[in-house]
This record gives sequence, C-alpha cells and structure tokens, in this order.
Amino acid sequence: MRSSILLGTAAKLASFLHSDKFPVSTAPKRKKLPSVLRSAWLLLLLLAGCVATDPAHSLNEGKADGFASAESCMRHGDAVITGQVKDRDATEISGLVMSRRNPERLWAHNDGDGKNLELFSLKRDGSGFHEFKIRGVSLTDVEDIAIGPGPDPSLDYLYLADTGDNPNDRKEVQVIRLPEPSLDGDEQILQNQVETFRFEYDDDDPHDAEALMVDPRTGDIIIITKHGPDERHTRVYQSRPNLDPTGINILDEVLRDEDASWLKGSAVAADISADGNKIAILFKDEATRTWERKPGESVVDVLRRPACQSPSAPGQQEALAFTPDGRGFYLIPEGRRPNIYFVAERLACADFDNPRPRETVLSPVVEEVSGLAISNRNPDVLWAVNDSGKGETRNILTALTTNGEHIADTELVGIQNHDWEDIAVGPGPGFGLSYVYIADIGDNDAQRGNVQVHRFLEPAPGEAPVSIDTFRFEYPGDDAEDAESLLVDPITGDLYIISRKRHGNTATHVYRAQPPFSTEEKIALTEVFSEEDNSDLSQSIVGADIRADGLQIALLRRDGVPLLFERHPDGPVFEALSYRGCRAIGAVGKHDAIALDASGGFFQLGEGISPTLFHSAPL
Repeated sequence: MRSSILLGTAAKLASFLHSDKFPVSTAPKRKKLPSVLRSAWLLLLLLAGCVATDPAHSLNEGKADGFASAESCMRHGDAVITGQVKDRDATEISGLVMSRRNPERLWAHNDGDGKNLELFSLKRDGSGFHEFKIRGVSLTDVEDIAIGPGPDPSLDYLYLADTGDNPNDRKEVQVIRLPEPSLDGDEQILQNQVETFRFEYDDDDPHDAEALMVDPRTGDIIIITKHGPDERHTRVYQSRPNLDPTGINILDEVLRDEDASWLKGSAVAADISADGNKIAILFKDEATRTWERKPGESVVDVLRRPACQSPSAPGQQEALAFTPDGRGFYLIPEGRRPNIYFVAERLACADFDNPRPRETVLSPVVEEVSGLAISNRNPDVLWAVNDSGKGETRNILTALTTNGEHIADTELVGIQNHDWEDIAVGPGPGFGLSYVYIADIGDNDAQRGNVQVHRFLEPAPGEAPVSIDTFRFEYPGDDAEDAESLLVDPITGDLYIISRKRHGNTATHVYRAQPPFSTEEKIALTEVFSEEDNSDLSQSIVGADIRADGLQIALLRRDGVPLLFERHPDGPVFEALSYRGCRAIGAVGKHDAIALDASGGFFQLGEGISPTLFHSAPL
C-alpha cells in the first residue's frame, strides 16, 4: 500500500529534479544529485508510482492513504493572502460561501449558538462588511454554511448547519434555510423568513459534524461528521427527498472512511461549486481534499473515488468557499482579524505556433523599441516607445497597426526621459477610460534613487495628449534598481515594476504600488515577489504585459524566452507569477518588447532600425 508520506516525498523529489511539461524544453538546468540520492529518488518513484508535478504545486500529506495521483488531479497553487477580515465581531469564522446574488461577495458566520446568529457579508478583500442578525431561531452550534437551490427556482438559498456537537450528546440537529438576503434590504432576518429542518441520523446516534454541502443539481443536503475522541469514523450523511418543515427528517449514512480512506480525519468545512463539478472538504490541520465530478455522478459517487490533495493555509482553518467558476477557493481561519486566503487552480499550458513575421516597421524614428502595448481605445493599434533614444527619437510615442504598418509618431512634450523602458495600457482615475503608462525606470548603473511613470488618457494615433501626469516611485530602503518591465493590472489598477538582474542587482524583484497615485510626493513601492520564489525569474526580465481582461501575463526574458502566466480574476498578479511560466518560442533576434492580444497570442517587436513585427498565436 502506498502511504501518503511516501507519495508526498517522492512527488517533492520528482518536482525538484524535473521541470513541468512546457511547449519547449527551455527550463533552467539543475545540478545533479549524488548517486546515492538519485538512487533513493528512483526507489521512491518505483514504490509510490508517482509522477513529477509542478515545483510550485504543494502536495501536503494527510493521515489517509490511497489519494489520487498528481497527474489526474487539478493543479492548485499555494494559498496567497488577498485581504483581511477587520470587523471586531467576526472572531471565530467557521462557515464561508460565495454569494450567487453578488458574486464579488462572501457570506460567513461565526462558530456560534444562541437565538441571534450573526450572518456576515463581505467583499473578497475583507472590505464592505455587512452584518445581518437572524432573530427568533433557537440554535445550538452552527458550524458551516452552504448555498443551493430551494422552493423558488429563481432564488438562491443559504443553508446553515446547526450540527456541531462537541459533547456528543445531540440526537437531533437542524439545518436552517433562507433566501439569500439583499444587501439593500433590512439587516434583521426574522423568524418567518427562515425555514428550520430537524434531522436525526439513521443510526439514532449523536455525531459531531462541521461540514455541509448542498448539491446544486439535486438540492440534496450532505453532512460530513468530524472524526474525534467520540467519533471513530468520518461519515457522510445525505438527506432524503422532500424535506418536512414540521417533522423529523432522516439523514442516511451513505459513506464512511472505512470504505474511503481519504475521508479519514477531522472534516471542518466543505463546499461544492455552483455548477456542481468541483467538490472540496477541508480537514483540520491538513490539506484541502478536492474532487472533480464526472457527468452522471452523484456527490457520493464522487467521494468514493480517491481524493486529490490541494493546499490549505496557515492557522486553524475552518471555513472554505469555491469561487463561482469552481477554479479557486477561499479559506479563512478562526481568530480576530483573520487573513483571507485564496487558492487558484492552474490550467495546463497551451501550445503556440512559431512566431510569424508581419510587416517591417518603416519609420526613421523607430530604432530601438523597448516597450509595446495593445491599444484599448483604437482597434488593431499598437503603441511603442524607444529605449531612451537620442535626439529626435526621444519622447516619441509611435502608433502601429497590428500588421506592423506605421501610422504616426507623436512627440510628448513637457516630460522627462531619463531612460524609457516599457509602455502599458490600463485603467486610471476616470471610470471606463483607458490610459497609457510610460515607464521611465531604466537605470543601467543602478544609481537612481527614484524612478517615474508618466500617465495620460489614451489618445487617437497622431494626437498629442491633453495633459500628462508624472508619478515618482521609490524602492524599499531607497535602493536603486535597473528595471525594464511595467504592468498595470486592468482589474485592480495596481502598478508593477519588475527589476532586471544587472551589475549590483542580486535578484529579479517584483514591486507593486496600489492606486490612487499622487503627483505631489514619492510613492513607495512594495516588494511582493522575487526570483527566490520562482526560478523562472532568475533570468533578466526585459519586457512585460498583461492582457486586457487581466487573466494572462507575459514576461519576456533576456534569453528570448516568452513566459506566459495564467491569472485567476480573484488572485493578485504576483500569485500568478509564483508558478512555472508556460514557455513559448520567441522571435529570432534581440527583442525587449512584448504585447498580449485578446486571443491569448502575443506580439514582439525587435530592436534596431526597421524592425519586423512578429505574432505568435495559440494553437
């Protein structure tokens, strides 16, 4: 029998020694281990039947044996902090679910009892906190929350599991159901707005249970008991059809860990995605266990199959919620001012066609392009800037068609150009408007104490901006860095500068500044990532871009390799950069400029006079 420890050890060794599957084999070379260790690694592989996984993909060991192989599982990244619950009333969150009525929000509650349960609504970063009190319903120990269908097919319903039983003496538990509240409505939920369903287990014994799911396809209520001193086994119970709101309903045992060893442990939360295709159970002090549901399967059918092990987060995690698309989940631990953690699923890399040449750019001004960006305002237009330049080529904004035809060169007057390196297009202070950002961040000698970025409303090709704002940035500790890459997140407006390994720079660093930006004083950059977190960044990064929807990031390395990173809309940019990038084939020649198009393809424009525009498309 394969033990989870052996499987986890083999997977970690394999992921250390081998790179993931990429379109081209340009992964950094790794040093060979001594022969004794190589032999040990091979032995572990043979015993565990394991395959190499993504080096950034955590495989946490649990207490159970027989988990699904890594190659058959969803690839999740490590948990990252996306916010914090700051309200003083949210002190012991034990239930979490994603709103269907307001997809940008979460519903949560404390581990609580009494007649006035508090139901919390908050944004995914912890802001916008609202508190609802459920009046007149007698509760004992509410442990989890779920969302699912109910009597009105046009509504979504919240289900609260009053199923906790630490003394192990409750033969009757209950689940309350209410239509998902409106944030614009009354923050008092009265007894007549709530249905209460009483339950007994089919074995007529008490059980401590903290995990609840409601199948969005059938409306079945699934309750998972918590293994503990008075509970020898983890058990899965399911409600019978046609719930009785006045009498006793029966929960039937449908599975236990004796028949599914991956269910062993203390289950403290569970959730199922809105489409019913993803299922997760959170176990205390262990990784989250996840499943993908196949067509025609019931929830119980799914749980009979070996689980995949996905990451958890630090702290006593007792609350879990899938995103609406099922491709990520949130975790919140107990305690005051808890962090909100997010775990994203990673998709497999796409294959790309070889770069195809388009037109040669014929303009005496275009001679050393270092920045390229797709226009948001003007269809089929690319913006380009030269690398600092001299004389007539300084302070020039060039417009090209996506076929490489030259449109116009516009001089940007009244602003400085110490060393322009990149250009980006993104949001700004005007709602729904598009802005151009030019990064004056180059510093070959790493001596500049501060750098600057110019921003203006995106013009039509050939038109001069009406006004230009200049923002000054400083690195942590007032250090100096040479940087050639700029990103502006279209989802959050966050600005990212990526330093380049050169001279005194010891590593590639990713810095972030969050809007709003002031022209009156220096803006502090915060380091959020470095090559120490991902060896893909160990090469100098000379160009960057982010797709207009914010869901794909491109980094261009000095060795000519374009790296593509998939980003979940709920996760920050630096979360996406923590995984191995998908490699594509770069265009021939020296290129410092890359721009992503809406299809997931990308453009490259090289340095030199009369450069050729290249385009790579996903296959």
